[in-house]
Amino acid sequence: MNKNIAIFITIIFTVIMLFPAVYVSAKEAELNVSFTSTENSITLEWEATGEKILQSTVYKYNSAKKKYTKLASASKKSYTEKKLDAGERVQYKITAKLKDGKTVSKIITANTTENLE
Repeated sequence: MNKNIAIFITIIFTVIMLFPAVYVSAKEAELNVSFTSTENSITLEWEATGEKILQSTVYKYNSAKKKYTKLASASKKSYTEKKLDAGERVQYKITAKLKDGKTVSKIITANTTENLE
């Protein structure tokens, strides 16, 4: 009986000691998004940390409908929306399917530059 308890304690101790190492190595990929703008356009660019992006989808928030509307879907990692008003604020959601099969997303609020004339 004492031998079984010693084996059980050894197994539990080993699992507890290994868990932090497993947790650190299984860190989730993140989506980093940035934007640049002019008076009439917003360009979004994104990258996933540690993983290759296979497919991306860009959505724009429609405040009247209180939901996101799909703007584009492609394998590239950038999107430009044109014909916006100066000073316009827009909320985007970018979703990316990664090579490892996981999907990550990020919401960003961007704005066009103000017309200073």
